[in-house]
Amino acid sequence: KAEEYYGGDYLHSLPTKYTDVPDDDWCLWRRYQLQDMHLDVLLSLARLYEQRGNDGLALTYARRVLVEDGSCEEAQRIVVDVLRTA
Repeated sequence: KAEEYYGGDYLHSLPTKYTDVPDDDWCLWRRYQLQDMHLDVLLSLARLYEQRGNDGLALTYARRVLVEDGSCEEAQRIVVDVLRTA
């Protein structure tokens, strides 16, 4: 259920004139924090479903992590392991 509540980047529709200047970007740290929390939830779900043998959902969540963070090694490992055993 937790991953369903994530609605995208924090204040993503805020005009860039308020967020592009590092000194003035008061919401950037919170945006990154929420993005990290979202990826942690997705990765936890991928691990859980992999452990339970639900390869389809493990693959789904691992791929969702990779869409947002293509360099996540654990998500890549889950995808490779699931596809290898399929």
